[in-house]
Amino acid sequence: MDDDINPKRLSGASLLWYTMGEVFTIARERVASASYHLRQEAAWVERRSNNHSGILTGQPGCDGIMTGAYQWQRIVTVFYRSKIQNPRRPRPRYRFTEQQLRSWRELYAAIGAGYSEPPDMPSSPDSNEHLDPTPTLTTLQAACLEFCIQLLNQWVMRRDYDSPLICALCMLATTNAGFVSPDGYITILSDVIGTSRYLVLLHAWIITNPDPQMYSPIQAIEWKSIRDGLLKSRIQDAPGTMGVLRFMMDRFMTIGTYSPMHWMLDLHAFGVELRLRTGFRYQV
Repeated sequence: MDDDINPKRLSGASLLWYTMGEVFTIARERVASASYHLRQEAAWVERRSNNHSGILTGQPGCDGIMTGAYQWQRIVTVFYRSKIQNPRRPRPRYRFTEQQLRSWRELYAAIGAGYSEPPDMPSSPDSNEHLDPTPTLTTLQAACLEFCIQLLNQWVMRRDYDSPLICALCMLATTNAGFVSPDGYITILSDVIGTSRYLVLLHAWIITNPDPQMYSPIQAIEWKSIRDGLLKSRIQDAPGTMGVLRFMMDRFMTIGTYSPMHWMLDLHAFGVELRLRTGFRYQV
C-alpha cells in the first residue's frame, strides 16, 4: 500500500479498496507466524487425497499475496459500485444468502462510518516478546473479511449465477475491449484461489481468539504423570484455530463442496489442461 495515502480522507469505493489492502497485509503477517500445519491445512485442494498446493507463505519478501489481493479488491468494489451506480441503469440483482446479505449490510454501514485507526494492543510490564497476540481489526476491516468469507461460504447447486462471487468473477473477465484472454482469466482465478486461503486462515485465527497466556494448545495440557496420562485440558471443549480452519476447508474451500471455490478450482484446472494440450486455440 502507498504510505502517502491518508485513509481518513478516503470514502466509498476508494476506502473499501484501501481497507481490503490492509486486510491482506494483516493476513500475510498472520500466515508468516502460523505453524507449518496450519499453513498446510489451508492449502488443500481436495480432501482425502494428496492433492494440495503445498503450504502458504507469508514472508515479507513474497509479494504474491499483495498482487493477488488486487483481484479481491476488484470483487468487493464490484458490489459497492453496482449499489451506488447511475439510477438510470438497472442494478444487478444478486442472489445473496441470508448470511451474505447481513454481512453486506454491515460492510456498507461500516463504509459510511468512515476510516478508523486500529486500537493499540494492550501491553503489560511482564508480557513476553515472543507471545503472538491475535490481530485486532477495525470495524471496517472485520466487515470486509466477514463479507469475503460469506461470499465463499455458499453451496451452488442449481445455477452458477446464484453465487454472487461467481457473478463478480465473470465481471472481472470483461474489459473495455471485450473479454480477457483465456490465459488472463486463468491468472485471475489463480490469484483469487490463492489469496482466499489467506483470508480463511486469518478468519479462523481471529474467531477462535486464543488465550494470550497460552503459547500453543499443547502447553495448556496438564499432565499428572507420564504413567497416569492426561489430567485435564484447558482447551478440551474449544475447537481451536486448527479445528475451525479444518471445518471451513471441508465446508467450502475444496473440490467436492459445490461451492464457488469448487467452481474456481475445476475451471482453473480445465483451463490449465486446455492450455497444455491446445495452446489456447479455443476459448475457455
